Amino acid sequence: MPKQAFDVFRNISVFYSGTFAFMAGIITVLLMDKGLDLAHVGMYFALYSAGCVLLEIPTGAFADAYGRKKSILLSFFFQIVFILGFIVFPNGALFVGFALVASLADSLLSGAAEAYAVDILVKRGKTDYTHSLLSSAKGWQSLTFLIGAIVGGYVADISPIYPLLLCMLFASAGFLYSIFYLKSDAPKKDFAKKESEIFAKMKEAAHHVQENPSLRMICIMTLLVGFGTSGLFMYWQPMVKEIAGFDNAALGMMFSAISVTILIASRVSPRLKPNWATVGFLMVGLFAFLLAASWVLWPVALIAAILIWEFIWGMYQPIEGSITNQNSPSEFRATIISIRTLLFRVGWVVLGVVLFFFGANEPRLYWVAGALCFLTAAVLAFAHSRKEKVAAQGS
Repeated sequence: MPKQAFDVFRNISVFYSGTFAFMAGIITVLLMDKGLDLAHVGMYFALYSAGCVLLEIPTGAFADAYGRKKSILLSFFFQIVFILGFIVFPNGALFVGFALVASLADSLLSGAAEAYAVDILVKRGKTDYTHSLLSSAKGWQSLTFLIGAIVGGYVADISPIYPLLLCMLFASAGFLYSIFYLKSDAPKKDFAKKESEIFAKMKEAAHHVQENPSLRMICIMTLLVGFGTSGLFMYWQPMVKEIAGFDNAALGMMFSAISVTILIASRVSPRLKPNWATVGFLMVGLFAFLLAASWVLWPVALIAAILIWEFIWGMYQPIEGSITNQNSPSEFRATIISIRTLLFRVGWVVLGVVLFFFGANEPRLYWVAGALCFLTAAVLAFAHSRKEKVAAQGS
């Protein structure tokens, strides 16, 4: 097993997950404590996602042109800035705009970290470990969120500042790790050439996606998945709080339970074949359990539906990443990963704008719409799988 790639991606994943883990289970509650209502919470996530949409591809191209290490380092720096902003800005609309800093931090890391680790596999001729690499990292992320959610929910009942200070600890550790451990991978070119290369990488990556059938389908799937997940991710916390009567500590425990399910799913995922038939079956599962969560009123049934949905989601993500990486050349891999991430965020932007202008009186109606997106994705995945089989038989 290529231990270096696994170790590096694990460490980056843990450090970056820790920059958010301690407030992830109560983020909606913390935002509402700052004076935001549900509609403004939607706008917060919309602005965050809009920032990701605008920045994903340029930051991926930046990582390909200037080096993945620089991009990862800057990501941790801006996450430190974001956490400081969360502490300093008291409330309201000013803080909503600060969500753009978080989107910059996420965009700088999303393509760069994965590309950095996969490149190590490529150099050692171990690309068949890509699915295991992504599953392993997802498992470590889930473990970090598991611990962070429990601790964050507990200390938040003492003071909202405590989970933020714990997040700052991980952001600082990731920043120092990036400086002293990651090896520089920047091509030795002058600034002008690198600047022009950013646009070249964006153009080449877009062309490659257009020409590659699997990447085209991944982009369509990711767009649908972005729409499908956004409503649940934004509003499961207030819905569970309302129906089950959870406090912050209980929400933290709920998020830790979600992390456990994803951790288990990350161990199961490598046993599945990373092909389109598998994707289709997983999309059917995401459709069924999101639809179930949208109408059940019994607290235990709602929590069970969410946990099963998260388990299926945890199995799907490494498969999506494996298909993307297997079809992406190293020279603009980070840019292609960023294109995928951008399309995922589009759904969040659209839903956030809709919520802001039309309200969020019944969030679970958006879960129904999300379920229909997963059903559409399942149909497309099965159709693409059949098309690939016919093409293979023809050749």
